[in-house]
Amino acid sequence: MKRIPQSATAYAGFTLLELLVVVVIIGIVSSFAVLSTGLTGRDKPLGKEAQRLLALMQMAGEEAVLKSEELGLIVSNDGYHFLSYQENAWQPLEDDLFRERGLPDDLTLDLVLEGRPIVLDDPSLTDSKTDSDMDDDKDKPKPPQILFLSSGEVSPFALTLSEHPGTDQLVIKSVGDGSFTLSDGKEPAQ
Repeated sequence: MKRIPQSATAYAGFTLLELLVVVVIIGIVSSFAVLSTGLTGRDKPLGKEAQRLLALMQMAGEEAVLKSEELGLIVSNDGYHFLSYQENAWQPLEDDLFRERGLPDDLTLDLVLEGRPIVLDDPSLTDSKTDSDMDDDKDKPKPPQILFLSSGEVSPFALTLSEHPGTDQLVIKSVGDGSFTLSDGKEPAQ
């Protein structure tokens, strides 16, 4: 009986287990690479502020329905704050959650209400008033641009947060039904 040399019976190549280990290692390394580069951009100040504002808007909508009161949001060049409609006038909310918030210096806001761009902090809105009118309105807050109604409806709007004009931007939108979306602003306008 002839013996076959052992080297002739050995198979050349890798086992299935070895291939699976390599695939798992590649998957782990690539996930670390994605996490370290911040592929989604949500870890930047722009993403954090957009997430915060979106969460506050969702909570304001829920609060308006639960408490059966009308809430509003005033957006300005340097920040935003929430109001409540009480005693036939808009009043600042005393709640710490809905306190006035400023924006980081490198972020800007642009607001479009019902398809129309809104000029934030427009000085022409106050220049035409007389001194006596301004004294009367000093304690009276401006009416909000975005309304959160007790029926669950929200003013249709698109609020764009950007780092610099023409650079990264995130857009918070509502079509008026009380739902909100956050997108990168690159899809075509509808």
